[in-house]
Amino acid sequence: MQLNISSDTYATWGALANVLGYLLHQYPERELIDDFKEQKLALTWPILASSSDERQALEALAHALADWDSSEEQLVKLKLDFGRLFFGPGEPIAAPWGSIYLCESQILFDRSTAKLTQFYAKHAIQVDCQKHEPVDHIGLIMVTLAYLFEQLAGNSEDEFKQSAAIELLQEHLLPWGGRCLSLAEQHANTAFYRAIAHLAQVYLRTLAEALGVLVVQRKLYR
Repeated sequence: MQLNISSDTYATWGALANVLGYLLHQYPERELIDDFKEQKLALTWPILASSSDERQALEALAHALADWDSSEEQLVKLKLDFGRLFFGPGEPIAAPWGSIYLCESQILFDRSTAKLTQFYAKHAIQVDCQKHEPVDHIGLIMVTLAYLFEQLAGNSEDEFKQSAAIELLQEHLLPWGGRCLSLAEQHANTAFYRAIAHLAQVYLRTLAEALGVLVVQRKLYR
């Protein structure tokens, strides 16, 4: 089915997926948060849903960046928050890997990870993993979405890339991604990561609606 989505919209989606993917995958760096503050990220963030939910998230981000003073103390707080939410040590509060939610064993590299690997092979998608990292990390999937949307920005009528983006969302991210982000928003100690988790949820809901994604209902084990 051909979707009536403009190249500009795909380009916007791709840019946001890159930002969110990086923030959910990498520890925060001072220079990046400095840039966000200087660029007034909360004011320049494209409005996707025009909802009170989205406005709340952007207001929270604006306050977090206004309070940022680039000090070592604030940077350490952000890094500690990222670690406890998404990395460890120990079990992350908002584990960022799909298999933790989708498989009863709640271990890495389980069946759902293998299915995503097969999807990437079918669509000739290369994922830039660090060391022996599972490909079903929410940040890596966001970056893959960014790649697909960037391709669609160049050719918005590419039905192969459209179907790949929809399948990636429908089968491999939306069944569990909202739960991961909800946990992150609920348990974040910093306003910055609460806002980012909230914005990411708005982003995924916008994509699902615009692309007509029927989310596969899966039992979640976390």
